[in-house]
Amino acid sequence: MNREDKLLMAALSGSTEAFEQLGEGYLLGGFGAPDYEKALYWNRRAAQNNSARGAACLGLMYLEGKGVPRNLEEACRYLQLATDNGDMKAPRHLGNLYKEGIDGIPDVEKAATCYKIAAERGDITGQYELARCYETGMGVKQDLEQAIVWYKKSAERGDRIARPAMDALRRLGV
Repeated sequence: MNREDKLLMAALSGSTEAFEQLGEGYLLGGFGAPDYEKALYWNRRAAQNNSARGAACLGLMYLEGKGVPRNLEEACRYLQLATDNGDMKAPRHLGNLYKEGIDGIPDVEKAATCYKIAAERGDITGQYELARCYETGMGVKQDLEQAIVWYKKSAERGDRIARPAMDALRRLGV
């Protein structure tokens, strides 16, 4: 019995973890080619059980228009649910939505708040985005020392563009 079959058996017995793994697997092509219809089904089942992972996958499906029509309000709703349930990366995606503007009007304060949540949860890209907020004053009071702190955290975790940004600020005497 392969992994997909084992997960399907576990899902049929009501396992939220199996719902999550199936939903993400079908979304990302973990069982062959992506199957967005199955991804939508299993991620919805997971999200109905308050799964951060399932909600995050649904949010990305709506954000990217994968298997569903692109819908920023739905993307925001599911990414917020994932954020509220502790997902590490969902707040970063939510921050990007707010930065661009869900309804065409950016909300940079909400974006910065979301990036801070992602950064504090250990999301490397969230750390970089929060550093940029502090560097530019986007949604927060400009604070170059805090920018360096967050660029450094991101760079130490392997972000390749964080180190040059941090080094540039240091050359300015920060």
